[in-house]
Amino acid sequence: MKNIIGIDVSKDRFDVYCKTTKEYTSYSSDASDIDKLAEYCQKQEPELVVMEATGGYEFKMASVLMAKGLPVSIVNPGRVKEFAKSLGILAKTDKICARKISLFAEAVKPRQHSQIDEQRREIKELTVRREQLVKMRTAEKNRLDKAFEKTTLNSIKSTIDFLERQINDLDKTISELIEKVPRLKKKTEILTSIPGVGEKTASMLVAAMPELGTLNRRQIAMLVGVAPINRDSGKMRGKRATGGGRKGVRDKLFMPALTIVRFNPALKCFYERLVEKGKPKKVALTATMRKLVCIMNTMLQNETFWQNKLLRGEAGFGAEPQEKSI
Repeated sequence: MKNIIGIDVSKDRFDVYCKTTKEYTSYSSDASDIDKLAEYCQKQEPELVVMEATGGYEFKMASVLMAKGLPVSIVNPGRVKEFAKSLGILAKTDKICARKISLFAEAVKPRQHSQIDEQRREIKELTVRREQLVKMRTAEKNRLDKAFEKTTLNSIKSTIDFLERQINDLDKTISELIEKVPRLKKKTEILTSIPGVGEKTASMLVAAMPELGTLNRRQIAMLVGVAPINRDSGKMRGKRATGGGRKGVRDKLFMPALTIVRFNPALKCFYERLVEKGKPKKVALTATMRKLVCIMNTMLQNETFWQNKLLRGEAGFGAEPQEKSI
C-alpha cells in the first residue's frame, strides 16, 4: 500500500498522518471538523484510512468517512502497540501514534471494513450499557450483604430496584430493535435454537460479531480468542494457549458456556469427555466455547437450526443442524 492515512482517535480530537505527504494534521471531534477531515482524506485519495478501536469514539468518524466512499479499517490497538515495539518505537505522542498506525497498516494490510451498520451499532451500544448496569447491580447487592443500618439498607434496595427496571427496559428495547431488522432477527432465532443460548447472549453476539457466519472455523475461533496457539521452538514443545481476539465477546461467552455444559447434552458430553481425559476444567470449558462458536458460525452460514441428533462427522458437535426455511 502506497498511500495510507493513519488516525489517532481520542475523545476530543483526531490526529492524522498521511504517508505519502508525510503531513500531520489535527481536527476536533465536532461534527463540522469531522466533515473537514473527510474532505482532507478525499483529496489525498488513500488506499486505506486506518484507526484504532477506542471503545466508541471512532464510530462516528468512521461512519462519515465510509459514507463518502473512503476505504476504512478499524484495527486492534494492542496489535499496533506490539508492532511499534518491534520497530523500537517506544515514544508516545498523538502524532507518533498516528504514524505508528499508518506503518502498521502498510506492513499488515488490514482488511477494509464494510459500511457500519447503524442498527447493529445501536444494539451493541445498548448491550454494553446493559452490562454496565448489571455490574452496578451486582456491586449494590454485595453492599447489601454488609449493610446493617435501616436507611442504608433501604437506599441500596431502592437502587437495586431502579437498576433492575433499567435492565428490563433495555432488554425490551434490544428485542424490539432486533425484531425490526429481519437479518438480525434470523440470526438471533438460529442462535437461540441452541440449548443453553438465550436471547441476551444471542443479542450480544449479533451486535459484537457481525463476522459470525462469514468466516471459516479457525478464523472465527481466532477472532474470539479461543483458538489454541502453538508455542514450539526446535525440539521444545510448549503448552498450547489461547488469547488475543475480542476479549469482551470471550468474557461474555464464559457464563453461557457454564450453562451449556450443564443443559446442552451434546456439548456436555464433549466437555465431560475432555475432563475424563485429564484436561483441567478451565481448559475443557475453553475448548467447549471454541466448539460452540464454530457451531454457531456453521449454523449461520447454512441458515440451519439446532437439532438434537448425534453427528458422526464432527466430533464434539453432538447435534445436527436441521435445514429450515427462515
